Amino acid sequence: MPGPSRGFTLVELLVATVLLAVGLAGVQAAVASCMGALGRADGYRTASLLAEQKMSELWTGQLPPQTAEGDFPDYEGYRWSLVVSDSEQEGLQDVLLTVVGPDERQFQVATLILAPTAAQTPAGEAP
Repeated sequence: MPGPSRGFTLVELLVATVLLAVGLAGVQAAVASCMGALGRADGYRTASLLAEQKMSELWTGQLPPQTAEGDFPDYEGYRWSLVVSDSEQEGLQDVLLTVVGPDERQFQVATLILAPTAAQTPAGEAP
């Protein structure tokens, strides 16, 4: 009569290998999902910083309060558009700044600014 067996049977090894493969496939899917979310978050972070930069240019007078668009030379694929319109509230203007990333995702900032008065408007420009 043979003695007690040592080690694993072939069936046990096959079951363990299949379970390990399924587990690793799940881990790989989770890592891929996290990497995609990280890329999107980085795009939104960049877009928000660029929007903050454009809004500060508007508030400091480096960017005139009028409808305009352009791109960011140091950030390939990112572009912006600024829409300024009269607000329903007297003496204010609606401002909508949109930053579009290379993947065509949009980041928008909406705010109100004081409408320039005739004394503040340079000659030749509409208030």
